[in-house]
Amino acid sequence: MSCLRYSKLLTNLARSSQGVSIARTYTMQSEGGDPRNSNMVVKHNKPHQQFEISLPELSRDAMALLQYTEPVSGVLDLWHTEVPDALQRRGIAKLLAKEAFTYVVETDIKMILSCTYLQKYYNDNPLPEYTQRIIKH
Repeated sequence: MSCLRYSKLLTNLARSSQGVSIARTYTMQSEGGDPRNSNMVVKHNKPHQQFEISLPELSRDAMALLQYTEPVSGVLDLWHTEVPDALQRRGIAKLLAKEAFTYVVETDIKMILSCTYLQKYYNDNPLPEYTQRIIKH
């Protein structure tokens, strides 16, 4: 199955459950081959205005989050990123940032980077498709 078809399948499955509109699976390469980081699913939970990764290895309801508000239609204020202390420095926040930025590009909306981590992510990845969608930085 191609990556594009797999991504569409995940997206369609996610749309049918509990208001979650997008889900993509990322395979992470971690130092030492830690299997806990091998596949992570980033979900866009629109009702809660957040991108999230479930972390069942910590606890049943543990999550990494990137939260936003929509101050006006077509603009997301990406204001907070949070990864549990036990899983920091493993690239999890980077996955959340990548998914949020991809969503902004794919839906052709604008973004405000209120979160300092997301400002750093943008500075490390100043792609033109990101730059043209930033309102404040």
